[in-house]
Amino acid sequence: MRGAALAALVGEARAEQATLVVVGGHRRSRAAGILLGTVATSLLHDAPCSVLVARGTWPDGGPAGIVAGVDGSPTSLAALAAARELASRTGASLRVVAASGGKGLADGELADVPGLERLPGAPLDALLAAAAEADLVVVGSRGLHGVAALGSVSERLAHRAGCSALVVR
Repeated sequence: MRGAALAALVGEARAEQATLVVVGGHRRSRAAGILLGTVATSLLHDAPCSVLVARGTWPDGGPAGIVAGVDGSPTSLAALAAARELASRTGASLRVVAASGGKGLADGELADVPGLERLPGAPLDALLAAAAEADLVVVGSRGLHGVAALGSVSERLAHRAGCSALVVR
């Protein structure tokens, strides 16, 4: 049934030219998601649009606190734009963070990001810590597939975050 559900969701997203697919998140490990082929894990790689892995409920119908993770890449800046729009529409607080311990930040692209917090450590660890008190964490997707996707920060974050995670394409 998982294969059928995934195919149906991806097919419908393409047919409707959807900009977002929303799925619930299981409390399984990332390894279990890969091995068992969960719909959420597969959507993070195969959906033609952004994916929201929803956990819990939000007070008053929207998140109270949003964390946006950026590295200066075009997809992270698109994620920041989406996070800003959501914060503006819902009145949520927005925290913009960049981790210094990753593959490198595009500092030129981040120079004009207001309120940017630079956090020490690896991107996943920094984002998980920043999102610990948030209702939503937002990151971009580089569209990795296959073996390259094993290092995907966005997928690992979507599995491990205690809050909802929006992966923007």
